[in-house]
Amino acid sequence: MTQSKWIAVWSLSLSVFWAGREAQAQSRTDLIQAERIAKEANLTPWVKPKAQRVIEDVQNSVPTG
Repeated sequence: MTQSKWIAVWSLSLSVFWAGREAQAQSRTDLIQAERIAKEANLTPWVKPKAQRVIEDVQNSVPTG
């Protein structure tokens, strides 16, 4: 095999390897983004426990002073 053919084969192999790694990284990025979107869709705001809300309502309804 001549040196130019060897370099061409080596270059092609390297580009295929890097293209595969890039595609894998891109698919991982897409997966993470899809999980974030799904999580955002299912998020609910934090709500105080009912007992705590009742206690605070009672405390706020009693006139001070």
